[in-house]
Amino acid sequence: MNLAQRIVRAGVLEPEQLAPALFRQKKSRGYLAQHLLDLKLVEPEVLAEFVYAYPPMPETFGDLGLPKDLLVQLVLKHSFFRDAISSPEMAHDLKIARRMVDEIFAYLKGQGYIQVKARDALSQASHIALELRYSLTDAGKIYAEQCLESNRYVGPARCPWRTTGIGWRPNPSIRSRWRERASRKCSPIMSCRSISSRNSVRPSIAAVQFSFSVPRATAKR
Repeated sequence: MNLAQRIVRAGVLEPEQLAPALFRQKKSRGYLAQHLLDLKLVEPEVLAEFVYAYPPMPETFGDLGLPKDLLVQLVLKHSFFRDAISSPEMAHDLKIARRMVDEIFAYLKGQGYIQVKARDALSQASHIALELRYSLTDAGKIYAEQCLESNRYVGPARCPWRTTGIGWRPNPSIRSRWRERASRKCSPIMSCRSISSRNSVRPSIAAVQFSFSVPRATAKR
């Protein structure tokens, strides 16, 4: 939930009252909080209750703003390179809440893609079983390989800007530099195309495959 949604939900401003600040942000970019203060729509003391030093960690899949299929594939790909992994370790690698990892593990276990690894040790202090560790089944390894073929990215779950809750839009000059830098990476003789996986991985995170077209040599007369 972003800053605008939190302010409206709390009843501080109506959507019609918030519209001028959103329009100004869309036109000149920057932080929504600053536009609210410049237009004197919200007092600084009231706004401070909705602005965080760091974006709050998403607790649900809806707050995260990413397709669940994409997260399932990330979990499979991380597990592919580990002999076994626990929920806290996976949550640390993906940078998401553990409860979401537990839900994904439960789903993959139900599908037969992962299994609980046999416990080989007990805590000597309390004799309580250690954290459950999961490993891929043969079917899970095949599925993970298919995911890696279509998308080689293995890392944290990248949240869209709109879900970070900081109410920030990049400056137009910064966005133009991003586009220019991206255009330099592709030469005129190559075409870039995003590969989406069999489970609808978003093109923004999908791997990019380059297909080269070699110009025909002209015969000398």
